[in-house]
Amino acid sequence: MATSKKKTATKKVAAKKAATKKVATKAATKKAATKKAATKKAATSKVESKPTKTSPASSPAKKAEEALAKKAPARKAPAKKAPAKKAPAKKAPAKKAPAKKTPAKKTPAKKATKAPKKKAPASSAPVGEMLTMEAELPAPPATVYDAWLDAAQHGAMTGATATSDPKSGGAFTAWDGYVSGSYVELFPKERILMRWRTTDFAASDEDSLLDVLFSPHRVDGKPGTRVFLIHMQLPKGGASRYASGWAEFYFAPMTAHFGG
Repeated sequence: MATSKKKTATKKVAAKKAATKKVATKAATKKAATKKAATKKAATSKVESKPTKTSPASSPAKKAEEALAKKAPARKAPAKKAPAKKAPAKKAPAKKAPAKKTPAKKTPAKKATKAPKKKAPASSAPVGEMLTMEAELPAPPATVYDAWLDAAQHGAMTGATATSDPKSGGAFTAWDGYVSGSYVELFPKERILMRWRTTDFAASDEDSLLDVLFSPHRVDGKPGTRVFLIHMQLPKGGASRYASGWAEFYFAPMTAHFGG
């Protein structure tokens, strides 16, 4: 009985394995069919996507060039230099054409009328003849100066009567009225400027101008005076005539007067 049960169990196991194998075979068959269908579909898809003509771009050489182009660094195009700005040319100033001068209408020239000649005012500059003389006197300048202006001393040193008003514009006479005139300007102890004339002057002759200067000077080792006389505006021939008169009637008696 036990043996019968064992056989029955073995048969069940074998039947179960066969069923399992059948299922596995069926699944394998289905899987193969599915794989075959997938392969067929992939082949169809490949045929459809395959180009009928080989374009130059799909050639191996072209692909290699494209691959190299992608790997190679892009070459920078050389920067375009901006054209240098040209400085605006300086315009030369336009030369102005010389203006045409319209001929001026000539107006009849007026005859110049001569203006009447004006008489020049009397000049203070010396005119006529002039003489200069000098003498050395054995007395100081102040003594000689005072004696010239004082009427009594003037008469004493010349040997003839004299009058004197010793101021600018004051009148004087000498040699008993033969000489007369007026003082123009007095410079104490140094100079006497006067108008001077004698009775020998014509009525039409102007006064002469006499300038007498007194300066210190040693005479024989003692204090003395150099008298320098400038006589201007003398009438014609007066220079030589009065030169001898100054020597004879003034310097000689004055030297004797102050030396005694």
